[in-house]
This record gives sequence, structure tokens and C-alpha cells, in this order.
Amino acid sequence: MVDQPAWLGAQDEKVATGNGALNARHLRALSTGARRWIRPWYRWDAIWYAEISRNGYVAEPGKQSSVAFLPLLPLVMRLGSMLGLDPYWVGLLVPNLAFSVGLVLFGKIAWQLVGDTEVVWRSCLLLVAFPWSFFFSAPYQESLAFMLGAAAILAWLRRKPGLCALSLGVASAARLTTVSMSVGVLLEWAGDLIHRRAPRHSAWLVALSGVLGISVFALYLHLTFGDPSLHFKAHGSWDRQRPSVLNILASATHLPLEFWLVEPPFDYLVMIAFLILGIRMWSRRGPLWGSLILVPILLLMASGSLRSATRVSLMAFPAFIEVAEVLSSRSLHMVCFASFLILQIIMTALYVNWCFVG
Repeated sequence: MVDQPAWLGAQDEKVATGNGALNARHLRALSTGARRWIRPWYRWDAIWYAEISRNGYVAEPGKQSSVAFLPLLPLVMRLGSMLGLDPYWVGLLVPNLAFSVGLVLFGKIAWQLVGDTEVVWRSCLLLVAFPWSFFFSAPYQESLAFMLGAAAILAWLRRKPGLCALSLGVASAARLTTVSMSVGVLLEWAGDLIHRRAPRHSAWLVALSGVLGISVFALYLHLTFGDPSLHFKAHGSWDRQRPSVLNILASATHLPLEFWLVEPPFDYLVMIAFLILGIRMWSRRGPLWGSLILVPILLLMASGSLRSATRVSLMAFPAFIEVAEVLSSRSLHMVCFASFLILQIIMTALYVNWCFVG
């Protein structure tokens, strides 16, 4: 165990465990000047992004290392530093700005999909209040992937495949789950062929762009460390397994009893809820919309661990349109909204006090 530095506050007591030296280094940097106001946001993965932005990538086989994290947010933070801005502030403010822009785009998607103002507002409010949506305001990559993913979906709906491919290509440097749109547009293309509708062949351009970010990152890892698969191998240090169908089946049908006893089964319950929403949206609106919800969840299940399912579900954000339609009663919606918001406050308080909640 690492000795507690004197400058750490009570809320940072857990910094001495796990990656204590890494945490302590950045928390020390966050303890001076105006940075003190944003220090509570730098927890868990946020520390890793800060480390990458300052010192680049390091590969440590068999240990938790920075190659497990995609590069978009660290690149933004490094760019801010090159422009003379504080990288820690950039790491917090840019995700918040991205979430604001993404929420506008999400509202436009909901409007184009359902054409009902009340459903649009309910969708946005439920997404904002979702207990783990505070990650959109943290120095995490979720809000960048959300904004760019929403831009890609909206561009596809408006028949702008070039803009869609560009947005999705950049988004894939933030979250691998953006591949859900690649799967969705190809299934939509295949369905159009089968049902003798005019297929959109630009789906192939969009599908390929959905793996652009991870492909460029793999090339970087190959040139730097000699192994393009390091990103996926590093996930094993976070208890992730090689993806398999058997892992999906195990995740769907089995939950160890000790997990229920040690912590609330939020990850499992969220997984089940989003699987149901994805199946429902597929049956009502087609494979594109079903894939946007199901693929992120299935990718997590395939890893053999449901840890962080609550956060991964944020990348299945079209599900909140479906929820808004299900909650057609205004009173029922308000109860759900209030319950979400109260739980989000609790989750945020746990997060800033070094409790892992996603």
C-alpha cells in the first residue's frame, strides 16, 4: 500500500490502493490553483485519460496499462495543452460541451423518428436524468462518442452518407461500441435487398468508417509496440475475456449469488432492460435501430463481464426514445424521471468519493 500524501482530502482515501501512484500523481497536480474545483471529477478512467494526454501510451503486459483506452479524449486534452490551455480543464469542459451538442442532435433524431414534440422532450429528459448519465459530464469519452454518434445517425437519416461516415469514423476513436451503426446500416442494406427495396449502397462506406478509429489506433500500436492487438489484450487486466457467443449466453443466464450479496445488481438489470428495449425497437423500427441498442450491450456480454454495463448502456442512447414512447402517461414519466434523478445524485456522490459505479 502507498502511504497517503498529506495533501489528499478525506474523499481521496482510496487513492492508496490499486493504481495508487498513478492516481496520486494526477491528484497532486489537481490540488493547486483553480484545478482544485474540478479534482472530484477525476476518478477511475478519467485519471488514465489524463495520464495518456501527458505521457502518451505505455504497454505493460499482464498489468493494467494505458493501451486499454482509446485516444480521442487524450488527443483533445493534448491539443488543448499545445494551445496553452489547462489540459485538466479541457478534459472536463469539452465532454460537457459535447454532451450539450449531442443532446440537441439526439432531440433532432427523436423528432425525425417519431414527429411528436412531447415524446422528444420525454426522451431528452430521461436521458439527462438516467442515473449514470453523469458520466457525460465527467472527463470520460462517453459524451464525445454520444455527440459524434448522434451526428452520424442524424446525417444518415438526412441522407448525407459522407458526413455520417466522417462523424462515425471520429467517434470510433472514442468508443468501440460505435460499431453498432456499422452493423445496423449493413443489416438495413441487406433487408432492403431481400424485400426488393432500393438499397443504400453508401451503407458500406458508413460501415467501414465505423472501424476507422480503432484501425488507426491498432496501426499506431503496431508501429509503436509491435502488436496491433494490444488494446484488446490489455482488457484482460480488467477481467475481460476473449469475446465469444458462450460468454453472451453465460451473461444472459447466470449471475453469481455472491455478486447480488456484495453490491446492487444494477449492471445485470440494466443489461436485461436494454436487451428488451433493443428487441422491441428492432421489431417496431427495423434492424438499424435495434442494432444501435443491442450491439453495445452484446459486445459487453461477449467479454464475459457485465462490469460497467450501466455506463456502456449510454452508448445505446436511442433506447431512451423507446422508453419515452412506453411511458406515455405523463404522471408515470414524472415518477420515472424523479426516481432517475435521485439515483443519479447518489451515483455522482459515490463516484466522487472513489466508489466504482460504472
